[in-house]
Amino acid sequence: MAPWPVRGDRDPHCESLHDDATLQGSRQLTRIERITATNLSEARRAAGLPLAWTGLHLELGDAQAQALAQALADQLLRAGWHAEFNTEAETLTVFAGRVFRYRSGDDKARAEAYAYGVAHGVPEEQFVA
Repeated sequence: MAPWPVRGDRDPHCESLHDDATLQGSRQLTRIERITATNLSEARRAAGLPLAWTGLHLELGDAQAQALAQALADQLLRAGWHAEFNTEAETLTVFAGRVFRYRSGDDKARAEAYAYGVAHGVPEEQFVA
């Protein structure tokens, strides 16, 4: 299948992974981007979230999406991080230890994933469509 890019505003960030994380498999890194967080709350700063993040922009085939999602779920830090990306027809929203996979445009499933994220420390403002 044709590769599909990880959605630009919710790419995995290097800082969201465990220090010894390794993500292996067949995917193409298309861009590395440094991002300055301009809207971190004082509580998030006090919790140690960095002000600069390193975004990884990846391309992978549909068949590889679940493997990447599981690898991220195994390696994401629990301190409020998540990743989200799309295949041609599905969205995968990933938290530490948990993957939500649903048809793109399924608002009910999306709301479930986002409610889980907020309950597990992801700021609600990160889920603005």
